[in-house]
Amino acid sequence: MAGQGAARGEAVGLIGLGAMGMGMAQSLRRAGCTVHVCDKRADVAKAFTAEGGTAHADPAGVAARCGVLVSMVVNAAQT
Repeated sequence: MAGQGAARGEAVGLIGLGAMGMGMAQSLRRAGCTVHVCDKRADVAKAFTAEGGTAHADPAGVAARCGVLVSMVVNAAQT
């Protein structure tokens, strides 16, 4: 899949919705991907559902539904 972007409708997961993670999640939604997210701040993940994403309580919930998973965390302690 090198050199190809995510396919329209493809399920993509993002863990961590800080400045970079939220921007990526929003871009993926605009590109037509189905985006599943989680963040340690549940209110931030839930707010993303208003943009058409799906929030999960934990990373395992995201991973179970996505073929592509991106983790955007501040430091190793969050992994």
